[in-house]
Amino acid sequence: MHTLNPDRDETGEDLTIAKFSSRIADEQDRTASHRLDPVDIRPITAADLEAVETLYLQVFANTFRPAFGRRPLETQVQIHLALRQARDRPTEGILAAWEDDQLVGVNLWKTAETGAVLLADSLRALAPLGPLGILRFLLVHLTVYIRYKPAAEEAYLCGPAIAPTHRGRGIGLALMQQTEHAVREAGKTYISALVASNNLAFRGLVQKLGYREVWIRKTPVRNWVFGESEIVRIEKPLKVN
Repeated sequence: MHTLNPDRDETGEDLTIAKFSSRIADEQDRTASHRLDPVDIRPITAADLEAVETLYLQVFANTFRPAFGRRPLETQVQIHLALRQARDRPTEGILAAWEDDQLVGVNLWKTAETGAVLLADSLRALAPLGPLGILRFLLVHLTVYIRYKPAAEEAYLCGPAIAPTHRGRGIGLALMQQTEHAVREAGKTYISALVASNNLAFRGLVQKLGYREVWIRKTPVRNWVFGESEIVRIEKPLKVN
């Protein structure tokens, strides 16, 4: 698992919480407008998995680079796809946003019921990396990425990821709202995430949606690898139908 870490907008301008508050308000207004009408948000099917993994790896390329090095995107997608397909329910916990059959956004979450991948299946999926690549991948996952096991009543966010060409249109906000609905329907009572403290964009978004920041902790290893000096835990209680 990783934390999101875009601390600049698409023009490269440094963001502050104050600046982003007005931008999120504008985004909420746009979400209610006709600009979001052509976007279809729905659960994925098995046929969508490759597109989902491709978009996710593209958006979070810097996050996955320590594990994969300079290997091509096609190899990374092949491995992520094999790891996901090794789960009992590979399409569970994923919502996707589509525009004219193009995947433009995705949100992922996991619960206590999310199936783990067996070591033997993981090694088979990682085979294209070779022995040294497998060792690197496993070491990075054990020492850098955050391993988190949700509680029985919890849904834990691993996204969202929005295509760069479709940002600023309220798709991330709509995905978050639909995710909360899906999690609530599944009987979970709260939703959570771990966010890089310098990810002001996502922190501003979830603040508008009613999430509260529970704690902030320093992360020396992630600071060395990603420049993330701290992570913030966010939570939001959900009213179960």
